[in-house]
Amino acid sequence: VLFAGAIALAFSFWKTKWILSQDEGTKKMKIIGKNIAEGAMAFLRAEYRVLGFFVVFVALLLGIANYNSSDSSSLISLSFLVGATASGLAGFLGLTVATKSNNRTTNAARQNLESALNIAFSGGSVMGMSVVGLGVLGLGSLFLLYSNIYGSDFNDIKIVLNILSGFSLAFAAGGACSETTLSSFFFVSSIIFLALGANGIFVSVSYTHLRAHET
Repeated sequence: VLFAGAIALAFSFWKTKWILSQDEGTKKMKIIGKNIAEGAMAFLRAEYRVLGFFVVFVALLLGIANYNSSDSSSLISLSFLVGATASGLAGFLGLTVATKSNNRTTNAARQNLESALNIAFSGGSVMGMSVVGLGVLGLGSLFLLYSNIYGSDFNDIKIVLNILSGFSLAFAAGGACSETTLSSFFFVSSIIFLALGANGIFVSVSYTHLRAHET
């Protein structure tokens, strides 16, 4: 299981490297892309500072509420912290690649639509595989840790699963937040590129349409 998570992360890093090797386009595209990336990272830093206090507060509440519990443990707070960290890291990786792939997608669309879609889908796959990889690694590691502490028979496994619920709570909530953030920046950055005249996708679509009529 942990090996599968490692493969997912390796795929994400490989796709990221490939995306960064693509041409960024004209000087104007590079400037726009740089500004979007800087704005995205500034937003993410501000968001994570606020969420950091919330995550620590909720983790403390979970630990206190489950202290000396017969079917759980205060270790649920550790699960929550690990889940929040994994989710935050997935969001960081996804947003970084998303902002880096915008101008590269637009520049590729000036050549043909296939190249543009290849970069665009590759950028989206980084977020998806990062979520899968970090989720599997985090949850799998915690399961092995708690199984060694509490055991793995029928009664003990219920305690282990209850403690692991903290990871799922943080990871799912953080994942939803990350997806909303990514969607917002995809939309805003796309509007910026189109408004400033980097309309390669429309050129590619029009070219494809004309070629279809010619044939």
